[in-house]
Amino acid sequence: MNSEFLQNYFKNNLISNFNIIKFSQKYLNNFRLIFFSSIACLGMQNNSHYSAAKAALESLVKSASIELSNTLNRVYCIRLGAVEINKDKFSKELKIQHDKLQENLLKRTIGNKKISKEEIYGLVDYLLKNEQNSLHSEIIPLSSGFGLF
Repeated sequence: MNSEFLQNYFKNNLISNFNIIKFSQKYLNNFRLIFFSSIACLGMQNNSHYSAAKAALESLVKSASIELSNTLNRVYCIRLGAVEINKDKFSKELKIQHDKLQENLLKRTIGNKKISKEEIYGLVDYLLKNEQNSLHSEIIPLSSGFGLF
C-alpha cells in the first residue's frame, strides 16, 4: 500500500460521506442519513487502511451529530460485525478471504453468531420510520456482542 492508495481509499470511503452530510445540511430539511461502519478487518494484517477509514467515518458521524443537535436532522452509523451473506457469486479467492475475515470476527463475537440481513433491515426501518426515536445521532453497534470496540 502506498500513500496514493490510502488517499484514494479515504476519498471513496470518507470524503464522499462528508460531502453527503454537507449537501444534506445545505439542501434538505428533517433528513436522516444512515452510514455503515465495520469492524470486519480490525486487527487483520494488511487491513489498517480499512479500519482507519471506518473509524474516521464514525468520528465524522459523531461530529455531525453535535453540529445537528439543535435540528430535526439525524445522522447514524451502524457498526457491523460478522454478517450472513450469499457467497455464491464470489470467486474462489474472495470466498477464502471472506471466510478468513468471518472466522476472525466470530472468534471475538459473543455467541459465535452472524448478523442477518433481517436484523439490519429492522434497525434501518426503525431509524427511518420512528419519528419519536430517542436516538438523536448515534454510532449503533450491530455485531452480536462485539460492539465494545
